Amino acid sequence: MDTDTAVQIIDTSLLLAEPEDIRSEIRSLTHEISSKFLRLAQLLRAVQKGRLYIVWGFDSFEAWATGDTDLHPETARTFVALERTLVEDAQIPRGLLAEIGWTKAKPLITLAKQGKLEGRKAEILSQAQALPTAQFKDYVEQVRATVTYELFPSPATRPVVRPAALSDDDGALGALAALYQRTPLLAGY
Repeated sequence: MDTDTAVQIIDTSLLLAEPEDIRSEIRSLTHEISSKFLRLAQLLRAVQKGRLYIVWGFDSFEAWATGDTDLHPETARTFVALERTLVEDAQIPRGLLAEIGWTKAKPLITLAKQGKLEGRKAEILSQAQALPTAQFKDYVEQVRATVTYELFPSPATRPVVRPAALSDDDGALGALAALYQRTPLLAGY
């Protein structure tokens, strides 16, 4: 059977299927993807941590991933980071990660590596469960910005440019000199 015939069979079966059957199969396949990405992450971490790639004749994890699995090295490293950072370090249960899914777990890696998951882990994981992927990614960006501001608040306690106190008897040069001395951005030059 060639590819075109297989596609026609799939298309015909979808036309005859009940909408709820299609919906149910989509949910089932989605769950399978989630459980399989976690298992893949776990296995890749075992290969990397145990340096099994050397036993198989490869010099590096990346060379093994490319040569033996057809995974791009960056993809393989992302899966390893997911297992190491979220499961091992942050102690997030795999069942919860399976529920959250790959597309929402990936931004959590960055938050965890930057130390921005600690202290807000329950809140962030709750949002990961509740929000659609696009909204969750926006939420993660807000968390990153909020935490950054909490760590490095802007020094807005005083205005950047202070008003110059000029008198009527200062000439144009006196006004410029006073302005120059009172402007913090210019005073250092």
